[in-house]
Amino acid sequence: MDGTPFKTIDHMLMKLYYIYHKSPKKLAELKSLCEIMKDMFEFDTGSVKPKKACGTRWVSFKLAAMQLFLDKFGVYMSHLETLVAERSKGYEEISGYLRKWKTPHMLMYVAFFTDVLTPPAILCKVFQKEGIDIVTATSAIEKSQKKLQSLTEKDVKCLPTVESVIRKVEHNGDKISYQGIELSSANYDTALASINSKKNGIVDEVVRNMSSRLNQDTNSVPIMQKAALVLNTESWQAAANVRGNSKSSDHEQEINEEVFNAEISELFDHFRSALEKAGVTCTCQQIVDEWEDMFTYTLNFLHPAKNSYKKTWKLLFHSSYTTTKWASILTLIELLFCIPVSNAKLERMFSKLKRTKTDFRCSLGEARLTNLLRIMEEGPPVGSFDVRPVVNLWAQKKVRRGNQSKRKAYKKQKTNRSESTHYVCSSSSSESSVDTDADDDRAANEQWWIDNFESDSESAEEFEGFFRS
Repeated sequence: MDGTPFKTIDHMLMKLYYIYHKSPKKLAELKSLCEIMKDMFEFDTGSVKPKKACGTRWVSFKLAAMQLFLDKFGVYMSHLETLVAERSKGYEEISGYLRKWKTPHMLMYVAFFTDVLTPPAILCKVFQKEGIDIVTATSAIEKSQKKLQSLTEKDVKCLPTVESVIRKVEHNGDKISYQGIELSSANYDTALASINSKKNGIVDEVVRNMSSRLNQDTNSVPIMQKAALVLNTESWQAAANVRGNSKSSDHEQEINEEVFNAEISELFDHFRSALEKAGVTCTCQQIVDEWEDMFTYTLNFLHPAKNSYKKTWKLLFHSSYTTTKWASILTLIELLFCIPVSNAKLERMFSKLKRTKTDFRCSLGEARLTNLLRIMEEGPPVGSFDVRPVVNLWAQKKVRRGNQSKRKAYKKQKTNRSESTHYVCSSSSSESSVDTDADDDRAANEQWWIDNFESDSESAEEFEGFFRS
């Protein structure tokens, strides 16, 4: 969002993060100050260290950094004022940033952008989920755009986060403070007026960026949206324009079978080459006829409006007509479900690659590395994996060390070390007790040597004579 105050906010949040990231001492002082101030103010989050908002494309990261800044604003400003007063290292730079952080414009713009970026952050998390398809993605995009458009209809003081910040602002005569930090009253009113005048333009800029990021064409309905209309069985009942007597049975109702015929024809022409490679040789009219038959059957017997679209398609794919009457149309539907709508899964693969091919396993070959990544991504959970077939296959593949002779079984040695007791006598013990303990210890050691060398008579006699002497 170039040309908006968000670029300045992003830069200031980055500076605040690195002040404490590079100094454990400052971070420890910040945590101690937070423990003191938590009884004075109500904090929503337990984290104290500023979050990193730079170096990432995920909107949720920047949103979390701004929410933490608003929640711990008084803690950060109080500690930075202490650093400047003590003239600690880098206090000149901190003093310059502190003057900007304490302005009402910075505080209110952070609250405003928190409200603006909440819908895109929710959309961002939806695209990070596993198993996302066209229907879920299209629905999430539409909801985010509606929420953003609703912001243009509200006054800036009615936005949730801005309203929460305004409610926490304390008015003491001509002075205004937020979490104990004094703000300029004149600049405070000016900041709200400035945000209110630029609100609609900033929201429109966010919507345009979302559209360009998702490659949406506003002049014509894209292929993705048409595919979503076809796959979303929950909206078929409303789109079919069911007519007839409400008291009649479902089989007697008149249904508009030509619903979505134009979309099916365009999707078939768009994916014709891929369908031909999959073995679909029918014409466009034939696949439209299959669609009308499947559409009528679904509305009459499966009640798609009462079930989720995934459950309805599961019933259709397991129907007896799957390989006979609806083979071509279900191949097209399967292709639509396979269209990728997010690259989050690919980015996770790079993380898995980094965890697999470490510095200690840098000699992994391409084939084995590919197999390991495929097992990590598509394999069963470790708890449900049965290793016995793999071990049997490994053992039957070839004879391993077939010529190796059986290892010699060594006789276990007898020992009485646990039975021998060593005594430590104090200086106050009598000489008779010391002599008795020494004799007992000598006898135990003598018996141990005799027992261990009883198989060798000469050695036993030699050691026995040694102890006797």
